[in-house]
Formats: sequence, C-alpha cells, structure tokens
Amino acid sequence: MQIKDIIKRKGGHVDTAPLDMTLSEAAQMLCEHQVALLVICNKRGDIVGVLSERDVLRGLAEEQGYAPATPIKDYVTPKFYACTLDADIADVLKIMNDGGFRHVPVIELKRLFGIVSILDLLRFLVENQSIKGREEMWQKLNWM
Repeated sequence: MQIKDIIKRKGGHVDTAPLDMTLSEAAQMLCEHQVALLVICNKRGDIVGVLSERDVLRGLAEEQGYAPATPIKDYVTPKFYACTLDADIADVLKIMNDGGFRHVPVIELKRLFGIVSILDLLRFLVENQSIKGREEMWQKLNWM
C-alpha cells in the first residue's frame, strides 16, 4: 500500500504559509484550519520548510507567551522528511516513529500533493489490511 492511496482518500488540500508570517498568525492559522503542520513557502512559492504546532509552542514559550510580531523564520524546520506518492505506508510510518514526528508532507517533483499524519497512516492500515497483513506490517516496523 502506498501513500497515494491515503491522499486519494483524504484529499490533497494543504495549508501553506508565507515565511514572513508571525508566530501569533501561525498559531491562529493552525487553530482556524484545525491542522498541526504548515508548509512554509517563500515569495516564489518554493517550499522552504515546515512549521508544526510544537514549533509554534516552543516559540511562544521562548517569547514568554507574547509574540505578536515575532517572525516564524527562526522556528521553521528547514530540513524535514517528505515522502513521495509511491512511498510504502509501512516505511513512512517507521520513519515517523523513529524520527518522532507526526506529519509528513507528500512532495513529488517539487509539487506538494498533501500531508499525511501518523493517524492517517494507522487509520488506513487498520481499515484496509487483513489480520495477516497487519502482522506482517508490525513485524516490518519491529513493533512485535
């Protein structure tokens, strides 16, 4: 099973944000859109990083909760893991588990196709695999 199966099911809408956004604006956007990850783009539309709700919380904590004009650029993660549409779901889940992150952008040929969360992956696997298939996947992940 591949990531494209999940994107096909959930859709490919992604909330992107400009690099000149403030922490307060990012926090508001995350809440309004009920998402946990923003893909950050420069003025040309190139992806320059990601900003998670954890990044925003860290920034707000460092600013002692008051950050109306603090730019997100200092809190954006410029090097992040992304997967392709053809990536194997179990492989992506293992990388997310090993890396301790919960969201992965799906990018192919510099085009953003969506974001998958660890919940998306687990939900898809539980709903679409036989008992034998689940056991094989857990073994692949070294969780059994």
